[in-house]
Amino acid sequence: MAQQKDRASSNRRLLSSSRGPGDGESAKVVLKMLARRLKEVAGYQISSASLAAGLKTLSVWHRCINSGDDTFVTLCARYPHLVESPPTNPAGQLYAAYLRELLATFAVCKHAYHRETTFDEPRMRRISEEMVVEESQLIECQLRRLVACDMQGGLIDHKTRNSTQYCINLLILDAIGLFKALDGAVERLREMVSSLAKSDADKMVRLFGNYEKLVDKLTALAGQADFRPDVTVPLTAFDEASVEDFKRKIASAKVSARATSCCLCYLALIWACATGAIADRQRFICGVQDSCRSGESRHCVRWHTGSHNINGGTLPTVYSA
Repeated sequence: MAQQKDRASSNRRLLSSSRGPGDGESAKVVLKMLARRLKEVAGYQISSASLAAGLKTLSVWHRCINSGDDTFVTLCARYPHLVESPPTNPAGQLYAAYLRELLATFAVCKHAYHRETTFDEPRMRRISEEMVVEESQLIECQLRRLVACDMQGGLIDHKTRNSTQYCINLLILDAIGLFKALDGAVERLREMVSSLAKSDADKMVRLFGNYEKLVDKLTALAGQADFRPDVTVPLTAFDEASVEDFKRKIASAKVSARATSCCLCYLALIWACATGAIADRQRFICGVQDSCRSGESRHCVRWHTGSHNINGGTLPTVYSA
């Protein structure tokens, strides 16, 4: 009975902390509290209740990272190793891995892309081309780690169902901001394509190649949203309207990725311009864009690369038509 009271008291303190630490000292207190709580949970006997307790602690940590100013996330980014779930909690391990990736991205960018809203001026429109190349890769890595959090198994057990669904809803909320940032990065890269250096072009070819795969996985994730009062995320933009808008943007991006600038011909364009394999970049770009608009993307790769003799085994075969 005493142990149950201690757990209840600990849960109340954690829930109150999820409103967000307001200054450096309180941020340190909350970080210590969360780290201690994770260790306590790791010591519990394996049960549905202990698995749920681990997910609840991680979700509160996630809420603290996303609340208030950047004080708490800045502190956590210095100690990402503290966000660790025991191996007996597979869903918790996936979730913790995502939170560490989030902190790693913030440590480099000094910006929480997953927290951007429609009311914020996109950072991707303000930073230099060099930073777009670097940070777009970090955003993609964070988003890939996010969609790798397949936690649906926890929805089967009624004791872990609500805590698991709450975590999924938090992930969807992050995905909305991250996808907005990645889409902005793709838009900037379209504008920069003719001026990319070869080393940057190689990186962007990989990013464009993964873009459509991420769109498919985000579609599946968005379908897992649950708006019941006991699992929704309070004081955020998480509601049916925002998730439906997210689904529409994903669908639009999917069509765009398959029909226009993310198709194979655009990947060839990036590579060809960067390697200097063509003499007239502007003519090549116009030809590729015309073929994209006409829906002849696969023919476009074969025709343009062949006519300029740049597809002789040098262009990565995974991107060849």
